Amino acid sequence: VVSARGPLAALPTGTLELIAGAEWRDERVRYDQGPPLDISGSNQRSVVAAFGELRIPVVSEAAEIPAVRDLVVVPSGRLDECSDAGRVFNPEYALIWRPTAALTLRTSLAESFRPPPLFDLYMPHIDARIPRLNLLHNLVHHL
Repeated sequence: VVSARGPLAALPTGTLELIAGAEWRDERVRYDQGPPLDISGSNQRSVVAAFGELRIPVVSEAAEIPAVRDLVVVPSGRLDECSDAGRVFNPEYALIWRPTAALTLRTSLAESFRPPPLFDLYMPHIDARIPRLNLLHNLVHHL
């Protein structure tokens, strides 16, 4: 993961700040089952992602509004590209309100995506017959 954070501009209400980054990862699964099933194989996926967040100060302490020390709007998002699941964008919208220096409240609305685990996608389905014991049937026949 690589990320950077810094000011973009000075506004009358505070500093406009940007956070941006990217990540890359490989995921792999390998399964190897000997006799009697003789199932083996492996699968992998690559994931490349970019994310960003903009912190926009709307109200500052200088405005002298009762019960609003700071008010910040935070739009953000993440773009993931999975080699086997495609591309997906997930936005998030947040509001940060500080009524006093000692209290901060945050609310947000977001979407998220997580591709299914490789094991769930690619592990072969195995049907195994398990003998069933009918204890009641055996008990009645032996009485």
